[in-house]
Parts: sequence; structure tokens; C-alpha cells
Amino acid sequence: MKIRIVEIPWQVESGWVVRERFEALERGNGWIRHGRAWAFDCESRLEAEGVYENGVRDGWWRYYHPDGSLDGEGAYSNDDMTGIWRYYHPNGRLAAEGACADAGADGVWTYWDADGEEEEPILWKAGYQVER
Repeated sequence: MKIRIVEIPWQVESGWVVRERFEALERGNGWIRHGRAWAFDCESRLEAEGVYENGVRDGWWRYYHPDGSLDGEGAYSNDDMTGIWRYYHPNGRLAAEGACADAGADGVWTYWDADGEEEEPILWKAGYQVER
């Protein structure tokens, strides 16, 4: 099993930057994402990091605001969001928390404003809002 680091470039006004960097597994005549992965914005700031398993997101992923603070985190299973996911305001306070299943938000999600005040919960089913 041969693994290498692959970088996908992105052309921006100022030149080329790395858009994605990931570990890849040799498969037949090509390579698939397998292992750690990172995504960057057009100013080379980290946007996301996580793990691929045989070409699909599988395991813990983290997403970041442009200032580098944590935006959201949760797990994927076979490229579907699963389990408890949390999202954060740029000030670091919790913005939302709830479960994911069937490829989207599922169940009652709790929300907070940027000052930490709890807002009205929302009921979701398979990624669709059912009621507020």
C-alpha cells in the first residue's frame, strides 16, 4: 500500500495557492483520498481538517472561521454527518448543538446567540426543519 501527499492548487489574483492537501492511497491507475486532509481558503488560511477513508469523509472533522477560530466540529461516517455536531461563533461561544443522521440535522437542535443566551430550539428531520 503506497500513500503520498497530494496538493490541489488554486489560482487567485496574486498567484497560486494550495486549496487542498491530503494523503492519498494508490488505487489502480490513480490515487484516492485516504488519511488526513486539509482545505484552505484563497488566502491560505485553514478552512477544514479531517480524515478520509477510501475516498469519503470518515471520522472527526473540524471547520474554521477566517480568523482561525473553530467554526464547527463533528463526525462523518461514509461521507454522512453523524452523531453530535457543534458550531461556534467567532468569539468562541457555542452557536448550535445537535445530532445528525440520514445526512443532515436530525432531532432537536439548541441555539445560542453570540452573547451565550439560549435561543428557541429547532426540530430537524433528515436535514429539513420540521418546526421551530
